[in-house]
Amino acid sequence: PAPAQSKIPKSQPIPSAPLIPRSQILSLAFSRYARLLSSPKLTYCISGFEANGTSLTHAQNLLHTLTSLLSPSIKLKASRTVTSSTSFLLTQGHSPSPSVLTASKRTLKTMQCLALGIPILTVSYLSSCISSKKLNTPTATNAVNTVPMKFGGKGLSDDAVLYTAANMEVVEGGSPFGRIGVYFVGEFRRGPKKEELRGLAEDMRCKVVEVDWKAAKIISQKRSKSNPRVTKNLNHLVLLCDSDPSSFPTSGSLSVEVNNSLFDYDNSFTKVVGYNWLFDSASCFKPCEWKHYPPVEGGAARNIWEISKDS
Repeated sequence: PAPAQSKIPKSQPIPSAPLIPRSQILSLAFSRYARLLSSPKLTYCISGFEANGTSLTHAQNLLHTLTSLLSPSIKLKASRTVTSSTSFLLTQGHSPSPSVLTASKRTLKTMQCLALGIPILTVSYLSSCISSKKLNTPTATNAVNTVPMKFGGKGLSDDAVLYTAANMEVVEGGSPFGRIGVYFVGEFRRGPKKEELRGLAEDMRCKVVEVDWKAAKIISQKRSKSNPRVTKNLNHLVLLCDSDPSSFPTSGSLSVEVNNSLFDYDNSFTKVVGYNWLFDSASCFKPCEWKHYPPVEGGAARNIWEISKDS
């Protein structure tokens, strides 16, 4: 049975170690999945397949077969983008552990579904539904429950997909990232686009800071303790850097405030890391250790990371 709502007060973001007992994670996560899949109108995304590959064709054929077998009242609609109203994401299963996604298949859509508590289902789920001629409740063998970390660090990665979904079922919107502010440094011309990363950060419930002067103001207020709301609502301001070493400013208010913060007695508030920190943190359902996510070499961001990575 699901725990009472009072188990995790809505006013308190879930901490690094989930408060939900491990024994209840499975039942809560799959209860959420069953509810999301019970709607007569379902929107799904496909990700992790090679374009025009045989595996993608096979998955599309299974979806077509399943659609023909379902009740006419149930509508399946494909979408190119993940939103909070997405019903499920279809990806490839991999032996010998279909429930563990391979690192190479950790797409942006996968990470968005993970953060939103949306079921990430393998092709074997479609086969089971075709056999029963209905949409079944996913199981631990046909739903992805672990999305691996890529860049090092230690965190809760095993079953983090289920932890996230269970948390969303008990406290809608609860997140270990609720007290983390994020500011994106650079234009992100290579790799993920800035707007895509911003969307993922918002799905994770980070507080996205849009402009540099606001980021500088937050650091200043935290240092001077002039705004108690900053101290209360944010544990960290994370500056996520792109792959251009020249992106981090060497002058201006943000540069001044970041460098001043390095000499504070407690300089743990402001963190400068590479953007892969965001993906790995979502994968393990907790903020990863800063020291494993250096910005690219050759710029001011790397120097700041070296000084503050262990604080």
